[in-house]
Amino acid sequence: MTTWPPAVLGTAQLGFDYGVANRRGMPDEVDAVAILCCAAALGVAGFDTARAYGESEQRVGLALRKLGQAAPPVVTKLAPAPESDDAAALQEHAERSILESFEALGCRRIDTLLLHRAADLGRGDGALWRALQSHAEDGRIGRLGVSVQSPAELERALATPGVAHIQLPFNPLDWRWDEAGAGRRLRERPEVTVDVRSVFLQGLLFGDERTPWPTVGVEPAALLSALRGLARELGRRSLADLCVAHVRAQPWVGRLVVGVDGLDQLEETLGLFDRPPLDEAACRALRDLTGRVPEMLLDPARWPR
Repeated sequence: MTTWPPAVLGTAQLGFDYGVANRRGMPDEVDAVAILCCAAALGVAGFDTARAYGESEQRVGLALRKLGQAAPPVVTKLAPAPESDDAAALQEHAERSILESFEALGCRRIDTLLLHRAADLGRGDGALWRALQSHAEDGRIGRLGVSVQSPAELERALATPGVAHIQLPFNPLDWRWDEAGAGRRLRERPEVTVDVRSVFLQGLLFGDERTPWPTVGVEPAALLSALRGLARELGRRSLADLCVAHVRAQPWVGRLVVGVDGLDQLEETLGLFDRPPLDEAACRALRDLTGRVPEMLLDPARWPR
């Protein structure tokens, strides 16, 4: 029996106002904890958080204490490092960030810890990465990894000894990974867990016409209309269903990180994981339809603020 990639609950939306299409804003603490506990009851494979996600780690910690043994594993990320190559300062930064994560999460061991930026791998001749490795060696951290943004950063991460977990953005518009042969590279490294984020491109692919797109070189209304037409042709319920089904069809994807801002959206989004992934012909049709959108659109870090 084939097991398709499961869902991890992304918690950026639970810690601050996140996503260009997010019209509800950050839920209050009670609602955020309720979302986390409901997600655990519905069987998510983990919670994904970060020091940089505002109140997210603290709220995840509240849910962990409430859930007890029923809590899923947690992935968190080191606070982005300062622009410095001073090894001692970088090590101090790493130690402080890790301590703050332990305190916020209320746990003695972190299941998975990632560098939030691949550029931090080489800072201070690898001082940050060595600091993380020392905690992994003493058992306080289970697995180490890196959040990457581009195929070049993926190559750098895979070349780093000790990397066991990769997080990267991917959605039906993102042509970069296929073009770079990333799927083949990742299939060659089955020991590395691959989490895919930005499945809906910060909500742009929900198809809300009121949300402005942060780039030129693409006509959002025409593209969304074409995607809706393909979704109907393929028997998908929505653009969100199309996005999840496409990403889950990729053999190199381990898990999908999906964020929500309410219980209604949680149940709707997780319900998409009960649907079958696209087949190979449908994936080809989707790639042919989307073409090669501007690379800037695929990197929210480059979007105008």
